[in-house]
Amino acid sequence: MRRALALWLALSPVAAAAQAITDTPRMLEAAAGLSGYADLQPERFGTPAAPHPNEMGAVLLLRMFRNTCLASEAGAPVEDVLPPGFAAYDSGPYLFGTPDRSTGTTYLSATGDVVRDEEEGHPSIALGDSCRLEWRLPAPIGEQPARRLRYILADHFPYVFALTRASRPEVTDPPGISTFIEWDRPCGGQWCPTSLIFDPKSGLIILTTRLNRSPRP
Repeated sequence: MRRALALWLALSPVAAAAQAITDTPRMLEAAAGLSGYADLQPERFGTPAAPHPNEMGAVLLLRMFRNTCLASEAGAPVEDVLPPGFAAYDSGPYLFGTPDRSTGTTYLSATGDVVRDEEEGHPSIALGDSCRLEWRLPAPIGEQPARRLRYILADHFPYVFALTRASRPEVTDPPGISTFIEWDRPCGGQWCPTSLIFDPKSGLIILTTRLNRSPRP
C-alpha cells in the first residue's frame, strides 16, 4: 500500500487545472514546478545513478528526463542539469576509453564508462541535438513487473509531458510488453519527435527526444 501511495503521489503531484482554454497543455502547466529529486525518496525509488529496477525506478527516470533534457533544451548549462552522482564526459573517454575521439555529444554518467553503465545497471544520458536516456536493467524481471514498468513508460510518460502519439496504437489486448512508441512533444511553440524503446528481454529502456534550442518567443 505504501509503495502504491508513493507511486500515486509521484505521478500526480498537482491536480490538473479546471477546463479552460490555455496557452499550453494543462499537464505541462500543472507539473511546471517540478524540479530536483528530494521528493523521490531513495529507499522507494533508488537514486539517479541506480534506480530501482521496477515501476518506481521508471518514475525516477521520467524525472531525470524532465530535469535534464527539458532544462538543457531551455538553455541550462550541462553542469546545472547533471543528476546527483553524475559527471559530464566527451564521447571519446566515455565510449572508447580514449581522449582523442569525439562525436560532438556529451555523455552524463555516474561511472564514465559505457560498458560499466550497461553491465551494472546505471542510466546514462547523451546530450546533443537530441537527449537520450538509456538504462539497461541490472537483472532480469518477471512478466508482471515488466508490465507495470511498461505502464509507467508507455502511459504515464505521454500523460505527464503532454505527448501526442505519432505511431499507430497496438491492436493486441493486452498490449505486448516489448514496446516502440513515437510521439510529438510540445517544445517552444513547435513539436519535437520523442520515442520510447522498452525491451524486457534485454532489460533495455531508451527515452529519446529531439531538443528545440531555438530562442523562445
